[in-house]
Amino acid sequence: MPGAILRFIERTDQAAVDGEDIGLIARIVYESLALRYRQGIEMIQDAANKEIRRIHIVGGGSKIDLLNKFTASATGLSVIAGPAEATAIGNIMLQAYGCGEVGSLSEIRKAIGDSFSSRIFEPLAGDAWREPYNEFLRISKES
Repeated sequence: MPGAILRFIERTDQAAVDGEDIGLIARIVYESLALRYRQGIEMIQDAANKEIRRIHIVGGGSKIDLLNKFTASATGLSVIAGPAEATAIGNIMLQAYGCGEVGSLSEIRKAIGDSFSSRIFEPLAGDAWREPYNEFLRISKES
C-alpha cells in the first residue's frame, strides 16, 4: 500500500515523501480519509438538503484517535467514536428486536448507549483544514 500511495503522490505532482517514514504514510492516509469524509458529508447535505451535526464512527476506525481528531477538525463536526464491535452489537440487537426484547429503534439506541462507552472528539483548528481540503478536491478531480 505505501508504494501505491507514493506512486499516486508522484503522479499528481505533490511534494515528494520519504517512503520509509511509515508514520508519515499513516498520517497521509488518515488526513485523506478525514478529507474524504468531509467531501462525502458535503455531498450528502447537498443531496438531502439537510444539515449533518455530528458523525458517528463505529467499528475498528472508532479506536483510532488520530483519525477521529482529524475527522472532527476537517469536517468541523463532533465525532462520536464507538462502539468498536458495532457489527456484532447490531446483530445481537436485531435478534433482540426479533424476539421482542426491544420494541423500537430508539430502544435499541438507548440499550447500546447504556451498555457501551463512546468518546467524543471536537473540532480543532478548522481553518487549518481549508487549504488542504481545497488541494484535496483539486487532486481528486485531476486523478
